[in-house]
Amino acid sequence: MTEIINDSTLGIVDNDPLVASAIQSLLVETRAPIQILWTATSAKQALDTMKTPSQRPKAVLTDIAMPGMTGAELAHHIKKQYSDIAVIGISAFLDSENEKDMGHNGLMRFMRLFQKKFPRFNWSEPSEKPLEMVRLPCGQGRA
Repeated sequence: MTEIINDSTLGIVDNDPLVASAIQSLLVETRAPIQILWTATSAKQALDTMKTPSQRPKAVLTDIAMPGMTGAELAHHIKKQYSDIAVIGISAFLDSENEKDMGHNGLMRFMRLFQKKFPRFNWSEPSEKPLEMVRLPCGQGRA
């Protein structure tokens, strides 16, 4: 009988620490069957972290548009050094022009690419329930 080893590890790279944290929280809260090894706020930080063998995940989720080294360039470096690590690119600004440019530069062969999608709220519509004002007993409330 062959033993299957579940090594679903992930590294997250996004230059916005709030986005990196939100992605991590989403994966934890939804109980995704993934162990998040680390988050990084730059491609250089991610590459430096992966120099330690125990910190090399099976997959890296990276933002595409980052200052310094882009996510596509990071994917190229990862595949060159660690060919067994999967790279998934995400971008809030994904359009056909960006995809075409990455395809022309040959960067698409190093990664899968997805668009960051955030829920949209229509703040102009009235809510179903009006806000309720609650009067707190004396001594309670703001300090």
